[in-house]
Amino acid sequence: MNMIRKVQQRFMMIPTLISAAMLLVIFGMIYFISFSSADRLARAHIALDLGNNRSENFLYAPTDRLGLCMEFTVRDGHIEHVRLDMVEEDERAQLLQAVLSANGHKIAVEGKTYYIGSQTVATPAGLENKYAIYDFTASQTHLTMLGISLACIYLVTIAAVALISHMLSKSAVAPLQQAFDKQKELVANASHELKTPLTIVSTNLDLIRSMPDQTVADQSKWLDSAAYQLSRMNHLIRQMLELTAMDQYRDRPIEQVDVNKLCKGMLLSFEAACYERNIDLQTSLAEGVYLRCNRDELEKLVTILVDNAKKYCEEGGRIRFELTRVSRNVCIRVSNTGGIPQDKIDKVFERFYKADPAHAENGNSFGLGLSIARSIAEWMGGEISCRNERDCAVFEVVLPLNHKYA
Repeated sequence: MNMIRKVQQRFMMIPTLISAAMLLVIFGMIYFISFSSADRLARAHIALDLGNNRSENFLYAPTDRLGLCMEFTVRDGHIEHVRLDMVEEDERAQLLQAVLSANGHKIAVEGKTYYIGSQTVATPAGLENKYAIYDFTASQTHLTMLGISLACIYLVTIAAVALISHMLSKSAVAPLQQAFDKQKELVANASHELKTPLTIVSTNLDLIRSMPDQTVADQSKWLDSAAYQLSRMNHLIRQMLELTAMDQYRDRPIEQVDVNKLCKGMLLSFEAACYERNIDLQTSLAEGVYLRCNRDELEKLVTILVDNAKKYCEEGGRIRFELTRVSRNVCIRVSNTGGIPQDKIDKVFERFYKADPAHAENGNSFGLGLSIARSIAEWMGGEISCRNERDCAVFEVVLPLNHKYA
């Protein structure tokens, strides 16, 4: 379970981290471009006002005075030609002092942000320093709001991605969880099926060992019982290996099989057993039906279906086997009187499933036959289904005529 939980966490964290990194880069670029545009706009206004028309370092050179709030010149330490556009008269002294004492191109006064530009100009009266101040407060507020908005969108998006990834990760690990559960169930059921015969064999050997003076003939009862249980275990192990092989790719010879001829031969072997139990075996086989498949697997599929019908058909009942061709598919339909409880139809193809929930001993039946039949049908590119019709249990297999085997 820890392994599955770790896989689920990785399925959730990987897309979340990738999304977080990508959004961080995208939103960072948006903010950087917005800041760069506002910064270049302010510098361009200042450069134009100072008479520096070389605007190759700016995105564009503005032609109006939008944003410029103050201009003045300094000559011989005296401030002259002060022009105020968007600054209150009572703020002038404080702003002038801040500009003259500034060490950089950006200052903050009374909660407002200003850009400063200066230029030394030679005049007939001597050298003078010309200053231009740009109010960057509106742009700064806009950038702050943009940053907050991007941060909120980022957090909401990452939360949504994490939630969606969590939901999808559950779906992604569902097959793994199902396979893990089936593996546990297989081990548990196999252990249960092997427990009884192993106990019987051990008991029989203990009985034989407790009577060393008796001959083999005298102890044939215990030997036969042990041999029978060993035969059951051998049959179970072969079925489990066969079922495991069906879950993997197998290189089996594929040929064109006459399905009509194959079914006739397989049904012939069941006639004696049906006759003993007074079961009416009815057949309806279409002629000229050929299927590209592995002959051994098809024989095994037909055998399982007919043997299952015989096993659960009551004495004096009826089994009907039908072979038809529908469009580009071969349809094999096996029905037997008696039916299946409706609540058990969905479980008949499960491994080790039997009508008896206690898995009571029933010859060499371990509840693996129909599971093997389903695996064969799926390997051949078809599907198998079960239903009740008029008090009869009906198993139907549909196989494509020309399945492309991997």
